[in-house]
Amino acid sequence: MEITIKRTSLTEVDRLLAIQKKAFAEDYKLYQDHDTTPVNETPEKLIENIEHYIHYTIWSNNNIIGGIDLRKKENILLLDKLFIAVD
Repeated sequence: MEITIKRTSLTEVDRLLAIQKKAFAEDYKLYQDHDTTPVNETPEKLIENIEHYIHYTIWSNNNIIGGIDLRKKENILLLDKLFIAVD
């Protein structure tokens, strides 16, 4: 399996949201955190994150399989989210 990581394009929002919701569904069921869960993220919020932070799309065989959301804080990068489809 060859993996490629590229900066996210706004055309990828719908697919990324579908994978993200599936990836975080179990955590959401367990913690019921309605306000900060990636399960409830809207397309508009994901677009905002892509435009203001460092967001990558993970590809395998020309298919989107996940995403990475990084946040810069002073001299470091923080991993905010990492999600990958396993199906």
